[in-house]
This record gives sequence, structure tokens and C-alpha cells, in this order.
Amino acid sequence: PFAAATAEQFCALCKEAVRLLEGEEMVITGVQPPVKIFGALHGQIVDLLSHFKWHQPPTKDGDIKYNTYVFLGDYVDRGGYSLEVMLVLLCLKVTRKASVVLLRGRHENRHLNYHDGLWRECEQRLGGNDQRVVYEHLNYVFEHLSLAAVVGDRILALGPGTLPPSFSLDQLRFYRKPLALPHAAQQGAAKPADRLLLDLFSHASPSRQGGLPEPRRDHVRAFCSKHGLAAVVTGDQVCPRGFSFRDGGQHIAVASCLNYCDLPEGNDAAILCVTRSRPGQEKDGQAPEDNGVVLHLRPRVLTARTARVYRTLRRKR
Repeated sequence: PFAAATAEQFCALCKEAVRLLEGEEMVITGVQPPVKIFGALHGQIVDLLSHFKWHQPPTKDGDIKYNTYVFLGDYVDRGGYSLEVMLVLLCLKVTRKASVVLLRGRHENRHLNYHDGLWRECEQRLGGNDQRVVYEHLNYVFEHLSLAAVVGDRILALGPGTLPPSFSLDQLRFYRKPLALPHAAQQGAAKPADRLLLDLFSHASPSRQGGLPEPRRDHVRAFCSKHGLAAVVTGDQVCPRGFSFRDGGQHIAVASCLNYCDLPEGNDAAILCVTRSRPGQEKDGQAPEDNGVVLHLRPRVLTARTARVYRTLRRKR
């Protein structure tokens, strides 16, 4: 059972989060470094707390006073603790509004999370009327999440993770909250605005190398050139090392859940730390941008090897 909060407390938290989220633009701007970017968590609360433990926690004694935390979505499904993950993230948003950015990933979609784990978790761990009430409140929160955030004026953090051809940020700004996603079965008869959403949230098979499918790589380069961006960061792919720099560093994939779905080969989990250098402080031979500022992107990794060692030790006890 879920014992971290009552259904009434959880729903009250959701309502307060919605109140804050509905005032945010669909494409959030003005997010300045230092920033910590988290990829997919998929209900793996231990991994989220491990990132907090090893890479500084978002507490008064941690780094949230001077860091902005950006979460790329895919908070629920697959893992068994989606409720705990959402409880922690919503508490962070409510208590640290300006320092926490919650974006919407593919699984923040009732058409998907009803079948992929969230509904079943609510059913098994809450039961009764609470399962439906909490599930609906969570999906109402999801409908108020923004789709993207611009970090340091040069990096796009994209929740859905897919760049359709001829896509622009102005198209995202067109949408209003609450945003209910169309069902995939409507693809043929969908309006243009709905077709874009279906493309953005399309559930392509994840690549083990963490890159976009080959035909989409040119889209990333063209998109960055069009919008004056240095890179796009997505969090919906399985990366063996927890992160992947592709296409000359213009597409960066980050996976923050360790050993996704317990695949035999396992995968590391990472977050991406974005910092900024002032003129005269360039490191590693990097030259400043036109405005005299250099953005540094550094992954921080939890290794799957450590997790396997812990499992082995537990078995021997």
C-alpha cells in the first residue's frame, strides 16, 4: 500500500501544483545556469533519491538555493513507485516554485499511463475510490505541465523528446493549458494542431545508443540552426552510459533511471549539469559564444555496476 500520504493530502498537493503550473508558459524561458537536468525516472524513486544523495540534494543545505532543477518528464510507469516520485516532485514544485521546472514527457499522457503502469499502481496500492481520484488528479497535473524550457538561451530541454520535421517553438507556444492529448487512433482524422501533438508524443522504440532514429538527425541540426540553439536535450531514451552526445553534441539524451526495466545488460543513470563561464574564465580550450559566455555541460552518473554489486551482496547475506 501507499503510506506516504493520504489520498486527500495527495489531491490537495496536486491542486496546489496545478495552481502554480497553469501560470507557466508552454515554452518556459529565462532558465539560467547553474541547472541540473533530469531525464526519465519511470517510477524509480530510489534512483531519484540516489541522485539527490550523490549529486547534492534540493534542500536548504544542498544546492537548490543556486541551482534550477529541470525534469524532462516520464516520471511514471514501468517502475513500481510512480506515486512516490510524483509526491517528491510535486512537493519540490510547491515549496520551491522558481527553482523547479517540471516538463511533460510521453508518459504524462492518460492514454499511455492507463496501460503502462500508473493506473495499475493506483489500483493496487490505493484501491477503492482513492485509486480513481488520485489517478485523475495526477493526470490533471500532467495536462498543466509545460512542454519545453530554454536553458541559458542556448539549450532546449524538450519534454516529449521527438522533433517532427518543420517543427518550431512557436507551434508549441500556440497550445494552452490544460492540454489534453489526442489518442493515437485519431491520427488520420486529427486536426493539424493535434497531428503535431501526436508526432511530438509518438512512442518510437528507444535506441540503445541513446540517439534519434537516423532520419531525424538532420531535423535536430536544422532546428538548432533555425532557433539559434546550441543543443537539444531529451530524456526519453535508454542510454547505456546514462547519457549520450550525438550529432556533434547538438542532441543530448539523458536517462536518469538505473537499469531500465531490468534489462540484462543494464544501463547507468545520469543527470546533466549546466554551468556558465564568464569572459576570461573559459576552460578546456572552449571559446566564448557571441555574448562572451560559455555553457558547460557535464554529466553526473550513477553506475549500473554499483547496483549489481549491491544486489550480489544482498544475496550472499
